[in-house]
Amino acid sequence: MEYTKNYHLNQWDPTDRVLRTDFNSDNQKIDAALGAVPKIIAGSYTGDGAASRVISLGFTPKAVFVWSTSGIMTDS
Repeated sequence: MEYTKNYHLNQWDPTDRVLRTDFNSDNQKIDAALGAVPKIIAGSYTGDGAASRVISLGFTPKAVFVWSTSGIMTDS
């Protein structure tokens, strides 16, 4: 049996016996790799002059980048 280069997933030859456990193992590897990909969310907000604003994302971000309409970026 051969394996893929990056994630070592199964690559069956025509004569290989395909097993459910091989699929389960591959699915676990794929799930772990996808779980390591950072979540990136983009959106827009037009301010209302308030000093602060709560925006719920469903998770706590590791970084937030804010651009003004003039294109100036600040980090929060």
